[in-house]
Amino acid sequence: MNILLMSMPDCAPHFNARRWKPPNLAVSSIAGNIEGHNVSIADLILRRDRVAETVRELIAKYQPDIVGLTAMSFQFATARRIASIIKGLNKNIKIVLGGYHATVMYDEVCKSDEADPFDFFARGEGDLCFN
Repeated sequence: MNILLMSMPDCAPHFNARRWKPPNLAVSSIAGNIEGHNVSIADLILRRDRVAETVRELIAKYQPDIVGLTAMSFQFATARRIASIIKGLNKNIKIVLGGYHATVMYDEVCKSDEADPFDFFARGEGDLCFN
């Protein structure tokens, strides 16, 4: 199975992407714990100026069966847009949302239309449950 894990391009104001580009350790940890599958990582903070184009390129290149997205609450709207782009390219790709927002706000999100582009929510530590 092909798995593509993506972190959001939005960054907190204290960590301006022009000054410092930290790797997403959560996504890296999840990838390191997946066995028996082809796993790719995309840290979208490195392509902040071309997110939609980059997502389309990544889907074409890696042809994932599953895409995992991680988002804090201030990144949730971006995660929804990215998930919608992916579903527009291939509705059969399963999309998992994890991170703080999916963990804390799962009930509110699941009861609203905001959950539409997502197939699954990973609550808690994704590196323990994603595999």
